[in-house]
Amino acid sequence: NFANGYAPVKRYGYWALLNENGEYEVYNANGLYWVAEEVNKVAQYAANIFDGKVVKLISDIDLGGQEWIPIGDFKFSATQFRGTFDGQGHTVSNFKITKKTSKSDSNKSSYGLFGNVNGTIKNLTVENASISSYAYVGVLVGRLNDASVIDNCHIVNSSATCTFSFVL
Repeated sequence: NFANGYAPVKRYGYWALLNENGEYEVYNANGLYWVAEEVNKVAQYAANIFDGKVVKLISDIDLGGQEWIPIGDFKFSATQFRGTFDGQGHTVSNFKITKKTSKSDSNKSSYGLFGNVNGTIKNLTVENASISSYAYVGVLVGRLNDASVIDNCHIVNSSATCTFSFVL
């Protein structure tokens, strides 16, 4: 049901809007957390990987220095972000990832704003991010697959530290 061209999307308390063109619009941190939750569902075939879908950032998002859980994970190939994430020139800022520091920590295996991507990320800036982990580490993407595309993305005042290998 579209009211004024939009249908609200709510799962796990996080919000985004689905517009009449079938594109997801993310307005705030809760919406971005919702995208991560949808992609990161670990039950096989339960994840919404946004395959062939567009997710648009509608405004800058400040994550307030919080620990971030990446969108997608290399550990479970079913949890790759496979759509198009269009930042539309906006910025995601002020987050950190510090949770996995050794191979024995089995929570996730790829780290960045996006952990595992097999799609497109474009027109996005990441600012004031600090990523530190064991492997597959990048500020924007921890692991980029196959024919993925990164276009017009920028990293500002951020760092990625890897304690083993695979820093992007």
